[in-house]
Amino acid sequence: MYDAQTICNTYDASLAMYFDTAVYGEGTGPILISQIACNAEKDNVNSCYLYAPHRPSSSHLYDLSIACTPCGLPDIYNGYPVAFNGTELTVTCHTGFYPFQIKMKCLNNNSWSEKQRCTPIYVFPLNISEIQLKNGRRPSEGRVEILVNGTWGTICDTNFASAEATVICKMFGLEYSSFYTKAKHRSGRGNGPIYVDKLNCMGTETHINLCSYEVSNHCTHYDDVAVVCTGYQLDITDIRLAGTNGPYHGRVELKVNGTWGTVCDDFSYLSFGAAWAICKIFGLT
Repeated sequence: MYDAQTICNTYDASLAMYFDTAVYGEGTGPILISQIACNAEKDNVNSCYLYAPHRPSSSHLYDLSIACTPCGLPDIYNGYPVAFNGTELTVTCHTGFYPFQIKMKCLNNNSWSEKQRCTPIYVFPLNISEIQLKNGRRPSEGRVEILVNGTWGTICDTNFASAEATVICKMFGLEYSSFYTKAKHRSGRGNGPIYVDKLNCMGTETHINLCSYEVSNHCTHYDDVAVVCTGYQLDITDIRLAGTNGPYHGRVELKVNGTWGTVCDDFSYLSFGAAWAICKIFGLT
């Protein structure tokens, strides 16, 4: 956002919206910059970091397009901008919201006008039938997604903190470890509706429907939250050392629900102390 606002500042205007595709048509000639990085709003892009493009990934399909107006950034609820013609912004509503599109107009008094707003089909509390963690390295972490009336959607990160993450982990029967906002977790951005905004929990609840939250929002999938949970409690009924002829060494195998399985040697988790604890189970050191 700082990058786009800095560009508009060179025209003595305010940022209305920017697009990372060539919505105004593809340019010609060389692609000179792949990324502009401004750590704050500047008066000129020369005050920002400019990065050269990589030839294999450069394409005029992704020419940056920016809309600068006297009206500045509009408050877009439950949708995302798809076009701007100089005075009128076209917004497509998220899945689960109506109508399909709305129009927002930049008025002469430098304010935005909208005849209607993208309105959620659903109301609080949502009919949440399932919850999942997507695109994590393990089943106990990832982008938080909830299933409402057969459609998966995400949770916005407004005011999201450890209490809210604790409740989400409880819904999986797990304990809370950490959380990520602004889609900074490796699980990245989701798609579909953004169902929940301003989730507010005490941390003692067992379901987010026992917390308060808003259904209407002006979040984007850049604001999707992810959590990292811990504490999967396996029902271990037996343990053995397998794959050798000796009783004091071998592959560690656990029996869970009647099935034998193994233990991963992920060095970021398995330590000397853990190995010592396993040996003690066999009465060994």
